[in-house]
Amino acid sequence: MEALLKVVKSSDSSEEPLIPHSPARETPGAQRISVIEDEQSEAHLSSPEDVLKILKSKIPASTLLEALKFLDPASLENGDFNIIIPSSLAAQILHALITTTICDHWASLGMEHDPKPSYQLPSSQTPQAMLLRCVKSPSGIGTLLAYLRSLLPSQTPPQGKSASSDKGILIQDALSLLSRLLSPIDLIFHLLTDIRRFIDHEVRKQLLWQETISLLASGKVLSISAESLKYTELSVGTSAHSWISNGKLYAAWLGKNISSMASQFSIDDDQAWKYLGAFISRSLSIGQTDQVVIEILHTLLFRKDRPGTENFINLLKSLRQHDQKRILESILRCLERAYLVNLLENEDKIVDASISNVSIILSLITRDVVIMKETLKNWLISGIGGSINSVYMRRSLLATFASDPELESLSQIFTKSIDVFGDKLSIKHSPIPAQEANAQVILLTAGYLHRLETTDLSSLVQASSYLSAISNRLGAASTRSRFLGMIVGTSLSKLIDKPESRMKFDLAEMESDEASWFLRLSDTQDQVRTITDLELPHTLSSTETIKKRALNVKHEKMQESSAKPTASKILPLEDSDEYNDDDLIPYQKPDADASDSDEDPTLIQRSKPTPPVYIRDLLTYLRDIDNYDRYILGISTAPSLIRRKSGFGSELDEHIRDLSLTLTSLHDKYNVPKFQEYRLQSLTELVVARPLVLGPWIANAFFHIDLSQSQRSSLLVALGLGARELAGYREEDSKAMGLPQGSADTSFPSQRLPPRLEIQYDPTSKHTPTEAISRNIARNSLEPLALNAVDTMSGPNALKVRTFSSRMEVEKKKHEQEQLRRAKSIPKDLHRILFEAFFRPLTSGFSLMMYSTSSYNGNNPFFSPHLLSLFIQTTNLVISTIGPSSVNHLTITSDVLTLLMSLHNSAAATEPTVLSAILSLFLAVLDINIASGSSGEERLVNEFAEQVMEMREWVGGIFERTPKGDDQVRMLAAGIMVKLGEVMNRYQGRLFGMNAEFSF
Repeated sequence: MEALLKVVKSSDSSEEPLIPHSPARETPGAQRISVIEDEQSEAHLSSPEDVLKILKSKIPASTLLEALKFLDPASLENGDFNIIIPSSLAAQILHALITTTICDHWASLGMEHDPKPSYQLPSSQTPQAMLLRCVKSPSGIGTLLAYLRSLLPSQTPPQGKSASSDKGILIQDALSLLSRLLSPIDLIFHLLTDIRRFIDHEVRKQLLWQETISLLASGKVLSISAESLKYTELSVGTSAHSWISNGKLYAAWLGKNISSMASQFSIDDDQAWKYLGAFISRSLSIGQTDQVVIEILHTLLFRKDRPGTENFINLLKSLRQHDQKRILESILRCLERAYLVNLLENEDKIVDASISNVSIILSLITRDVVIMKETLKNWLISGIGGSINSVYMRRSLLATFASDPELESLSQIFTKSIDVFGDKLSIKHSPIPAQEANAQVILLTAGYLHRLETTDLSSLVQASSYLSAISNRLGAASTRSRFLGMIVGTSLSKLIDKPESRMKFDLAEMESDEASWFLRLSDTQDQVRTITDLELPHTLSSTETIKKRALNVKHEKMQESSAKPTASKILPLEDSDEYNDDDLIPYQKPDADASDSDEDPTLIQRSKPTPPVYIRDLLTYLRDIDNYDRYILGISTAPSLIRRKSGFGSELDEHIRDLSLTLTSLHDKYNVPKFQEYRLQSLTELVVARPLVLGPWIANAFFHIDLSQSQRSSLLVALGLGARELAGYREEDSKAMGLPQGSADTSFPSQRLPPRLEIQYDPTSKHTPTEAISRNIARNSLEPLALNAVDTMSGPNALKVRTFSSRMEVEKKKHEQEQLRRAKSIPKDLHRILFEAFFRPLTSGFSLMMYSTSSYNGNNPFFSPHLLSLFIQTTNLVISTIGPSSVNHLTITSDVLTLLMSLHNSAAATEPTVLSAILSLFLAVLDINIASGSSGEERLVNEFAEQVMEMREWVGGIFERTPKGDDQVRMLAAGIMVKLGEVMNRYQGRLFGMNAEFSF
């Protein structure tokens, strides 16, 4: 017997195994034992019990091959044992098969990493194909996941330590088997087909399908795979089977499987569509809905050969109402990214073609899915929800409804939109972006109704609801609300009235470019074509983009590694006595080079990267996170390069959004000491260079892009500092933040803390730059009140050589001179830039967020104390920088008071940082109204009396309830009460015709 068997080590022996294995992966130093049996020995297996018995023992590879042939579902005959059907014996065989195969025979069953797996074909008789077919069932996948989880340690090991060598190899092998098993894009279709073919009872079919859904459509595979990769020596980015732990790639795989199921199901198979709907509903809960929908759209609709429109519609109908709304919102986002992003208004043909393509897909949905049609109508009428964020998407939706032979939908949209547009509560409390979207819908719908049926529009406009809507708009307190009312009234009057009786407003704002753009909306007409005319989007699917990016990076690295230095030709030099060496001046000894100080010349890196010269090179450096030198050089030189490129060429304009997103998403992988400072400086330089582009982009990214709290905080700080720097407050803010002013720290090194400890224990580092500047603004506002109080308490002014308050006159003159000096360097349209690019996007985005979320904000990330206080402080910086001289002063006051009214009674307002920020913002809005003169004070008392008095009572309660130890809050509250008292006394004096003075 000893002559028949021999034990070999596959990693050390040069003999070839009986079953050839792929050289795709060999773990170095791992001793794997495989048993090779003589070719003449045969295993006789007649029952599944025999298979279970031999699997529990140490079996040779040939016996394992016979067992796999016996269990292979592809070679079943009537009456044979089927391992796919759940049973106690099948569960024992699967457990023994997985544990025995992975432990003892993985070296002989090498897996080919084929991008197009074919193990599901019955013709594939390789050992690994038979093994995968045996495991391809809900029970097999569940057993494999349970085995993989059992290999993980129960406790988290210390950082930097991985799993043991033996367990690490087993985990890698189990992950490889799982990745290979899940790789086909039609796996779930075959699983469902096997369940419906081999299981008789309907209840058992549903239970097995629910188990499949819980295994594959939930986060089990993702969580177990990610945790397994953490305990092995494999890198998430380099491992061939790391895709099962990547959320986006796994969601794309789910989308491809869902599309494969939908394309292969019969239209009349209602039970199959019901199973598919249950699977999709669970797939939407893994947090990557857009990736699933993108793959569905690309597979079923974005194909020229055979667009699966009927399958796509059946897929939507199989979902529940709640899931239909979720997937509809994701469809709108995907279509907007595919067709409507970065469109320019001057490119009319491209815009019309893109809108027509979106309308083609939306027309399929509105024609056959009634619930989605009604949902789209409600989103259009309200102006909020559904990810309808651009006028191009509204044009696409209204073109879809206009293509309906019946005009009932358009009439309903117009009538209900007018009701919302004229509602007094909506005018007063709805966010301005929602009101603008409502006005756009009214103008576009009115244009279609006028072209299709003129009499219908005339009757709608003559209704009392329309007249009251225009009247309420023109009487609104907000200038923006009145502007929208004038736009709608003028545009609709131009459509139905004669030239001599048309409504017209002789105001400067009605002659602006924005007003002309609004008035042109009623003349817009978009066409809806058929599905055969659908043009494919230019953007690729997520998986194709990731693969191409990886190939490009790999190609660049191969080019760098293959670059060889060119050797120069060595020529002999002839000695000559004509020249004497006495006239030669020797060079000085070069300075010491830190990079050349190593004694071993082989360790010296001479091919160091050079600083980037172009923005595209900077993007390459910042994205190359695996190269330490390039990454550090890119992040350190980014601020200076952006500053140089801001006024030179168009390179910054071409890459500004990509650069902003790259800087925002950077992670401190190498613990760079000044990482946050470099990133903040770079973002601030971008804001200063292109404020009209970066201001709205940062506000949109803050509210709509999935970012961490630190990344959102960096965006807010960059926006606030950029606004201050645009206004010329750079030096003043540097003093407020405690930055060094050209003099280095001359104290002895032993008296200073290390840099990292200094960041933690330095009192000036406890406050963010925005908080430091906000405190400085509040201090400057309250300082005159304190000095006047000191003058009053210290006796009569006649006995003083100099009063405390007279010092403020000197400071005021210095401040005026500083303002004149700063006015020479700031943009001429600074107030317009700060209002349109900074203030309006911030307040509009926050009001939309408040309007669209629930009343309970406990889990709202924007209501975390740090982020909310930082947002309020940034708003405070912006309005303080705008000052009292802006033409939008009324709108700023209205929006800030509305923001304060929504925050002062919230649960987050009890936090000390948030409370101080709210008081500072209220103090700032009082200051700019007081600085604007008597008109601003009268506006506070008359137009905003309700909000101001409610805030005054709230501030009084804060002052009474705050303990004496909290000086900052008490000081702000007292300053607000005093200033409001002065405003009311001066207003009363003007009413009575006398100059009433306020005594402290």
